[in-house]
Amino acid sequence: KMAVLGEMSSFIVHEINNPLSAISMATELIQMRNEDEDNTNSLEELKSSIQSKTKDIDQYVGQINETISVISKIIDSLKTVTRKPKKDCSNVSLLSVFERSKTILSGKIKKQHLSVKSIGLENVSLKADEGDLIQVMVNLISNSIDAIQGFEDKWITVEWKENELIITD
Repeated sequence: KMAVLGEMSSFIVHEINNPLSAISMATELIQMRNEDEDNTNSLEELKSSIQSKTKDIDQYVGQINETISVISKIIDSLKTVTRKPKKDCSNVSLLSVFERSKTILSGKIKKQHLSVKSIGLENVSLKADEGDLIQVMVNLISNSIDAIQGFEDKWITVEWKENELIITD
């Protein structure tokens, strides 16, 4: 578990740093727009400025919310893997495990310009510990990513077929 987390940490830092930079820029733009209000001379200019600012601020707030959502998904996926080992077997959606694994590996996937898709995972539910299952899938997908680094056409498929999980790269 620690080896996987160590390998992923630089990608995770990068994936969290980018959205934080976007949030920082959006808040700076909002502050600059507020400072511009002092330069308005007439009531008409003030009205126009306020309408323009409202559109801009709505757009910036939307961007901030989207980036916060990205960070939350990364952190939620990591929490599931890194939580203290208490075996909690329950019905776990294989598609959810796949999506969370992709989120954890998103930096590595982007860096390698990979296509990672699933087939037949939508209606599969397994009785398992979710954290353990995510850890296994992260390891398998990560191994596939490492195995195809030198290839030009890079893709990975995670498929559920006849009660087997098949990962093809």
